[in-house]
Amino acid sequence: MKILGIDTSSNILSICISEDDNILGENTINNLTNHSPKLVPMIDELLNNLKIDISQIDIFACSIGPGSFTGLRIGLGLAKAMAQANDKPIIGVPTLLSLGKNISNIDGYICPMIDARNENIYTCILDKNYNIVIDYCCLNIYELLEKCKTINSTIYFIGNGASLYKDIIYENLDSTKILDVEFSELSAKNICKIGYEKYIKGQVDNIFALAPTYLRPTSAERLCKKNE
Repeated sequence: MKILGIDTSSNILSICISEDDNILGENTINNLTNHSPKLVPMIDELLNNLKIDISQIDIFACSIGPGSFTGLRIGLGLAKAMAQANDKPIIGVPTLLSLGKNISNIDGYICPMIDARNENIYTCILDKNYNIVIDYCCLNIYELLEKCKTINSTIYFIGNGASLYKDIIYENLDSTKILDVEFSELSAKNICKIGYEKYIKGQVDNIFALAPTYLRPTSAERLCKKNE
């Protein structure tokens, strides 16, 4: 079961091909402002290097957000086009779950954090088995920390939001509640892994209904509301 995973939710462009839960190859570019010109050539290059034809991909998995509005549309749009053209299933993977999967074998909770600017973060709380304890949301950093105070266990903070607000986290939470604070990048490897897990559970998405998860209004929607 070959899976093509795509993550365009941040300024990191990451693609990966796996077979079941074994990673065959990955390609990543950091600090991109526009994913569109690079995405298709990167996929072609990885397929050629692995001597795999696009028709041999069994599942297309893609990050669905939250994250960069434009990046998410580019990645998901291409994933849906490839899945439809090849008559293959598509699976959307929440970005925060993918980020949280960077951490394993801990005794506590995981708080993936993606910077949403102006002291806001995209976040959630996962238990050690990656079950959702606090649902995906966009919160002010101080609102998140108030929620963390209600959790009676240690918490592992991870992601660029955790790195950005590291000092605030340590200043506002009891040290016994903080398992660690770490910066960790988003990766299509986790998109492939989660995509495979979801597929074997029968959790395949409707290609026409699958859409990005933004968690907050787009800039256009905010402008329209402002002008009402």
